[in-house]
Amino acid sequence: AKAVRHLPQILVLDEPMQGVDIGGKREIGEIIQGLASKGVAVVIGSTDVEDLVNLCDRVIVLNRGRMMGALGKGEISPEKLLMLSSISTEAE
Repeated sequence: AKAVRHLPQILVLDEPMQGVDIGGKREIGEIIQGLASKGVAVVIGSTDVEDLVNLCDRVIVLNRGRMMGALGKGEISPEKLLMLSSISTEAE
């Protein structure tokens, strides 16, 4: 709450919904979307596919520090996120 009081330019959140009940998730999601609509760049790090689908306009999938793919608005789906996250980083 203190971090958003002065409307930052960029807000970085790590697992913002972890351990939160359904009502809390909804409230946090509304706050995040409200900040984004006011021009705040919100960067979310999350392992929760549903949170990413519901909150993000763009998703970059990383695996062991490597970018596995990027999805833009309209492309983000649980299936695509899971597919990108399962790509091997091993040299073949």
